[in-house]
Amino acid sequence: MTNSQGRDWTYGFDPSGRLSEERHYDGRMYRYQYDVADRLVQRTAPDGSALHYEHDAAGRITRITAQKADGETDGITELAYDVAGRLTKAASPMRWWNTPITVRVR
Repeated sequence: MTNSQGRDWTYGFDPSGRLSEERHYDGRMYRYQYDVADRLVQRTAPDGSALHYEHDAAGRITRITAQKADGETDGITELAYDVAGRLTKAASPMRWWNTPITVRVR
């Protein structure tokens, strides 16, 4: 994707077709890792910080742990779903942030 200043935002994919990297207009690169079930398990930022994702048996994200570049935990968000699979809880004692899956979580 190219913005009005001619700068590119690009995406890279692994051999399985999963998003593996995202390069922003300013050159920052984010990397994505998956488990053997093709579920997103980590998104690493250019500064070395990361978001770690845990899933339930249905493959839904149940916990997001934000980790600083030095390995210290920066925040934990827990998610819950009803029997129909709809998000019913997104709780974090730390703060709000937007995840790469476009769910605003707290």
